[in-house]
Order: sequence, then structure tokens, then C-alpha cells
Amino acid sequence: MRKFNLLVLNIIVFVLYAGAQQPATVKGTVLNGWKDGDIIDISEMTGNAGITTETTVKDGKFEYSLLLTEPMLINAYNRNGMGGFSLMLSPGDQVTVVYGNNKIDIKGATLQADFEKNILQPFAEQNQRRTDLWKQYQEAILAANPKDGKEPEVTEEYKVYLQKAAELDETFKQEMDEWLLQHASTIWAPMAILYNPTCKPSEELYAAFAPEVKASIYGKQIRQKLDAVLTGKSAPDFTLKDAAGKEHSLEELLEGHQYLLVDFWASWCAPCRKGIPEMKEFAKKYADKGLVVLSISVDKDRDAWLKALEEEQMPWTNLWDDAGIKVKYGVKGIPSVFLLKADGTVLFEKLYGEAIGRELKKALGE
Repeated sequence: MRKFNLLVLNIIVFVLYAGAQQPATVKGTVLNGWKDGDIIDISEMTGNAGITTETTVKDGKFEYSLLLTEPMLINAYNRNGMGGFSLMLSPGDQVTVVYGNNKIDIKGATLQADFEKNILQPFAEQNQRRTDLWKQYQEAILAANPKDGKEPEVTEEYKVYLQKAAELDETFKQEMDEWLLQHASTIWAPMAILYNPTCKPSEELYAAFAPEVKASIYGKQIRQKLDAVLTGKSAPDFTLKDAAGKEHSLEELLEGHQYLLVDFWASWCAPCRKGIPEMKEFAKKYADKGLVVLSISVDKDRDAWLKALEEEQMPWTNLWDDAGIKVKYGVKGIPSVFLLKADGTVLFEKLYGEAIGRELKKALGE
């Protein structure tokens, strides 16, 4: 009964705020770290609400005010790289913040406690469980991913770690799927999807959203995410040039192959380049399954791309995205890897790291 009352309260609070534009004011005091003259950038969490402003620390204090029509998560970060914090602000909130000494004291933010309980706490608990697993297999992980130029040593213990890490991810997904359905009538469901990478949007979940949640800024963003999902659909067509200036279309690249593993990367992206040896292994391992690899660089500097190609020696087609193809594929961060069938159907999208090998195994077997 208590859980039901809390859900109803969250809905009522949201409905009362929605549509009524009111100011939310934040007055802060800095204990240490930030100094007078520091510029603090203020923006909504996802950057999609059009809220961007700034304030300056003066006499150890700062202040800002925003006109809001609904509750939003607002970030405040020091432009000098000295950290920051997030507040769940609601129209009409009058908030005081004391920030520093490795802690933050917040008063007057109507939904802050609920935000911390529903969004921050589950995310922190998952990270702690991942950290505990990493510590348990630390030696094997470091041996398999050396940073001193040594040859990687992939031990049985490391393979056990990879399996347990995959099982932990699946556990998190199941836990969060259940949690999301339980909280689908509150603003916390779409916020969790946007904040926590373990949470994934689905049409089933969106259908369970209360009308007020669908109408919120975060509900609308989930709808946009669902509309942008490529998995199960035909991959957007393109024609791009290789280093020699020869044009290649997606249709041509798919011809004669069962699967195309598409890797969006850049010369300046350290994780992208670190993953290239593994991409080479995938190309060898699944060659008899009809898999070929395609790399698409999002470099703005063509010369930097060409230099990286010379250094990495990737034995497959490499193209330069000078036409903004990454936008069609919804790529906002790299590395970002897609798997396409021969007919162009997307089997998975926007993966990176260990998830690539795991999903390839599911799609193609050993």
C-alpha cells in the first residue's frame, strides 16, 4: 500500500507541475575546490531541453534561476574541470546548496530525495557490484589488457571473468526491466532509461507509461529513441569513399557476404584503436560464417585518418564519413559497432567493448 501511495504521489506532483511555467532558483555556497571567477555551466541532463546558461562564483557563492514547466535534472559543472553536481529541479523550487569537502548538502529541491533513491542509488549499487567482480579477477584482467606494450595473456581465469561479467549484465537487465515496469507510471522510468545504460527502452514499457509521463520531456525522448532504433530494420543506405577515392555503396559491400560488421571509429579515439586487434580476431574467427568487417571513420581530419590507416593496417574496406552517415545510424559516441545481415537487416547496433563479442556469439555461434 505504501509503494502504491508513493507512485500516486509522484504522478500528482508531476501533473501539478506540468504546463505551468515557474522559476526554480538555486543559491549555492562553495566550501572548497571552486574559486571566485570560476564559470559554472548550467544545462539539462540530456541537453535536449534547450536549457543552457552559466553563472559565476563570486565571494564563494553562485546563483542561477531557470523557468521550468516540469521537473528536470539540471547539471551544474565547473568549466575549469573542477567537478559539479546534478539537481532534480521542479517549477517553483527555491534551493540552497552547500558544495565542497567531498559532499553536497541540498535543501528545497522537491524531488531530489526521490531522484537519488530511484536513479542514483540503483546505478551506484550496480557499479559497486561490477567493481567487486573486477577486483576479484583484477590480475587476470590486467594480464589480458596490458598497458605497457606486452603481449596480452588470455588465461582461463580471464575467460571466467568475461562469462561472469556477461551474467552480471544480464542480471542487471532483468532487474531493471522489472523495476521499470513497476515504475512506469512515474517520471523515474524514462529518466532511468536515459541515465542508466543498463536500462533499455521498449515498446512494451513505453505503452505502460502514464499519459503524463509520455508527455514529459523524458517520455518524449524515449519515444524518439524507440523511433530511431535500427535493430530489425533495414540499415540506411550510403555511398562513401575509401582512401584511394573509390566509392563504395552499402549494397556493394553486402554483396556476396552473409554478415557485415560495421565499426564507426576515429583516429583520435583510444578505445576505438584499442579494439582494432579484436576486430581482426572477429574477422578471422567468423570468416567461414560469411562475416566481413567494414570500418567507417568519423575523423574530420582526413590526413589523420590516413595516418591511422597506415599504422593500424586493417585488412578490410575502410571508408571516410565525410557525408554525415553516422547521423543516419544514430551514432553519437564511438566506438559504435553494428551487425548487418546480407539483406541489410540490422541484427545489433551501437555496441562497444565486450558486448560485441558476446552478441556476435549469439548471432553467429562459436
